[in-house]
Amino acid sequence: MGKQPKKPTPGVETAEVHAAFEEETGQLLRRRILFVVATWGVFSLVEIAFRAVREYGIVDFGDADDAKRWTGPQHAAFWAAIAIWIVGYGAIALGVSPRKDAPPRLMRAASEALGVLDGVKTVIWIMAGVVNPWAIAAFLVPHLYMSIVFPWSLKQALRVGAIVIGAAGAVILYERGSETGVRLWVAAMPILIAPGAIICWRRHTRRLERFSYNFMSRRYGDLRQELAYARSVHESLFPQPHATGPVRFAYRYEPMRQIGGDFLHVATTGDPDNGNYSLSLVLLDVTGHGIPAALTVNRLHGEIELNFADNPGIGPADVLKRLNRYVSLTLAQHSLFATALCVRIDPNRGVIEHASAGHPPAFLIASDGSVEDLGPTGIVLGASDDEAFMPRAESRSFGPHDALIAYTDGVTEARSIEGRMLRIDGLRAMVQAQAKSPPGGRSLKLLEQVAIHRGHKPPEDDTLLVEVFRAGEVSTSRP
Repeated sequence: MGKQPKKPTPGVETAEVHAAFEEETGQLLRRRILFVVATWGVFSLVEIAFRAVREYGIVDFGDADDAKRWTGPQHAAFWAAIAIWIVGYGAIALGVSPRKDAPPRLMRAASEALGVLDGVKTVIWIMAGVVNPWAIAAFLVPHLYMSIVFPWSLKQALRVGAIVIGAAGAVILYERGSETGVRLWVAAMPILIAPGAIICWRRHTRRLERFSYNFMSRRYGDLRQELAYARSVHESLFPQPHATGPVRFAYRYEPMRQIGGDFLHVATTGDPDNGNYSLSLVLLDVTGHGIPAALTVNRLHGEIELNFADNPGIGPADVLKRLNRYVSLTLAQHSLFATALCVRIDPNRGVIEHASAGHPPAFLIASDGSVEDLGPTGIVLGASDDEAFMPRAESRSFGPHDALIAYTDGVTEARSIEGRMLRIDGLRAMVQAQAKSPPGGRSLKLLEQVAIHRGHKPPEDDTLLVEVFRAGEVSTSRP
């Protein structure tokens, strides 16, 4: 059936990719944070030691006139900045190291804190006059380094830079804002974070694209495996063909995708040897294709099993009436409907009884080669409520070598390369051409002809074709 059920809400896959990307980013940040603490931390300690040795004259660098130029407050600011920096780096290292399962949000905050700490140290030194305002340019180095090492996004790189540049700019303008050169310098300071921001933007974009592609590739592979397993489970619901006994059947099923919305159920009652044997067949075609249609089939399969378990001799009309009640109460509200054909064959009486809920007409092939249509006797399942659904059952003679060809609309809606649909008349002509051939192989031959009509293209709809036929024994009575 062509009508599709409602599609799921979009954006689910995007949210799943984002969550997985964030998780991977958090794990990557944890490793990189420890790396930055070990590398940049050592480099910064060397810088601090150099400044301290130079200021306190521990080593003569040939600039004795400039040595010991700091005042008491400047010395205090120098060591306060170092204390803040050391405590911050140490706290981050100790907090991140054992947290292998730390949330990505915590890892992002820790990495950004590392970027801010170096800037805070420089800002304190500028406030105390330990270094001149131009020293904020030194922030470019740690910011660029961390932009290269950390998997930051553009937003993160700009946020870290904005905090430091904003604080430094405010301090510089407060202390020396009257100087034109200083104001120009403050206005130009955002340029300092441009290299790191550009690197983060380009790398984050490429990494996200690559991760999304790899994630969806893995997801596609997993989905194919799951679909393969789902198909095996789904097709296990189909009956095994009967090649022996008074009533036999064979079928061919070609879902449009790996699983689909066509289904065949067969139930038997009695013993073929004691004269009370009958075979019932239910052919379903639900709306939609693929997984949603297969899930609908699974639900209907359970209802059909329940009906035959409660009443093994239930007639075709009653089967359809119960199915319509189930569909109208549970599936129709989701725009899920189904066509169905139900037949019951009594080989001892030589009778076939059928009822059809909007299903394409089946073809009854007599042993003399004549073909008769068995059209719908009711409307589509779920299109009306229980009280308004009144399918009727019709009976025909069904003697030895007689056969029934039933199918879903994927057969008659098959299109040629030119776009010409096979239709019921085209299939009827194929059935008529096969009417004199031995029963049992017509389902395969007919689908081969349908494939030729399609130009051997994949089917555009789920396709199921069934042949049910009487064996050659002579029945005890005829109607």
